[in-house]
Amino acid sequence: MNWQQILKPKNLYFWVTVLISNMSAFTSGTHLVWLVPVMPILKAEKTPQENPFKKAITPNQEAWIWASFSLGAIIGPPLAAFTVDKIGRKNTLMRCVAVPYFVSFLILGFSELVFLYYIGRLLGGFALGNFFVTLPMYLGEISQLSLRGKVLSLINLFQCLGVLFSLFVGPRLSITSYAFLCSLIPAAFFIIFSGFFDTPYFYLSRGNISEAEKVLMKLRNATQEEVKDELEMLQVAIENEREENISFKQLCIRLMMTRELFMTMGLMAFQQCTGSELEGSVVTEISAELTGCIYGAIQVLASIVAPFIIDRTGRKLLLFISGMGMMISNFGEGVYFFSRKHNIKSVDQKSWLGILSLILFQVAFNIGFGPVPWVIVGEIFQPTIKKIAIMVTVTFCWSVNLLVSYFFPIITHILGNYYVSWIFALICVLAVFFTQLFVIETKDMNLGQKVGSNK
Repeated sequence: MNWQQILKPKNLYFWVTVLISNMSAFTSGTHLVWLVPVMPILKAEKTPQENPFKKAITPNQEAWIWASFSLGAIIGPPLAAFTVDKIGRKNTLMRCVAVPYFVSFLILGFSELVFLYYIGRLLGGFALGNFFVTLPMYLGEISQLSLRGKVLSLINLFQCLGVLFSLFVGPRLSITSYAFLCSLIPAAFFIIFSGFFDTPYFYLSRGNISEAEKVLMKLRNATQEEVKDELEMLQVAIENEREENISFKQLCIRLMMTRELFMTMGLMAFQQCTGSELEGSVVTEISAELTGCIYGAIQVLASIVAPFIIDRTGRKLLLFISGMGMMISNFGEGVYFFSRKHNIKSVDQKSWLGILSLILFQVAFNIGFGPVPWVIVGEIFQPTIKKIAIMVTVTFCWSVNLLVSYFFPIITHILGNYYVSWIFALICVLAVFFTQLFVIETKDMNLGQKVGSNK
């Protein structure tokens, strides 16, 4: 199936729904790097007029401003696991993602106390945690099997677009104007998305068969007869879930015994530990020409590739290519940092190695370990345990992120950038072995087809 067929008018409402729901991904991207253009102002010893605190923040305050975001991302997923069934996927995206993002940006834009920055960042992280649980679930449930990989990989693309937006706009505006502009995005998403439907699966789980059928017909632009088989398949999945009628404790026990959870947690751990923390150092040290804007553009261009190839190549092959690419990139960055440290002029006078390594990392990460783990999370789990599984996976992901964010500067200070780069390169090799030995290929799998993988 080519993209001309996919994007034909028959699929228009479905794709509009995908694009509008991904406004939450765009907002997440803006918040992920919101501090990058702001932090130099907050840290400046000369306390420029733009600094809302009127004095430079301390290293401890800086650490807490960064960490509060990851803490919020750890808190968010357990609530999302509850609300996606109680109020729906759509309302969770609106109330637990859009609203906290909106409030967070306003706090960051208008507060003059460091403590309020902690609160604003915590709220932003809380929204991000809810987002990572809910949007993959929402998109996975409205997508046809043949489109699911492409649709889920768009999350990473829209996040990268948000990153690019933030890095482009941030340095050109005051902190207040920058935050206010960013707040308009979740506000617009809340208003626009209120006119869209929840997923057919959610409506069926609430016993609303007629609404589920109506939504499915609209998403597929099909007749009642044409969606009959898909509707029946969803009904069977929900009936099986109800017949099991197991407790939350039993669900957790079952989840902990699944190969899928081990697989997704492993992928998330490697996603966070393969060198993305190092990229900011490369951008800073290589050249003034490599601005944050260009860095964001590289991410966007690289992430565009994934939707075109993910269903053609499969998930495992992309993860293999991605891991090998990041390994080569981290090794190259290590050589570059080593040459700078020891004044090896043949490399030190030319930044080509660092630039090439940076570009290679962004391409490799954004075709594989960036989007693919989230695609697999949206596909792999049975409906019975899906919400809890995604909640556990996302919480684990951001717990690892918090640890990496905390220990990265400490280890870098002790060992130096080049040794850290080579450690990341070794981790990438381990990631490649992990994907080949333990990752299940989820291409062309139906929602209820993962039972056989729990062996």
